[in-house]
Amino acid sequence: MRIRRNLVRLAARGRERLDLVHARLAVAQDELVAPLSVEERAGLVAALQKILGR
Repeated sequence: MRIRRNLVRLAARGRERLDLVHARLAVAQDELVAPLSVEERAGLVAALQKILGR
């Protein structure tokens, strides 16, 4: 089986939008786990990684 790969380059405007999306995602994730303690957050990450097979 051959695997094909495509190289994609972002224009400056695309990079700006991607940076904005990453910033908004970070805020949303922080709000989502805000009620959890540090230990609970670590447990959540471990459980999600297990589910994803990492």
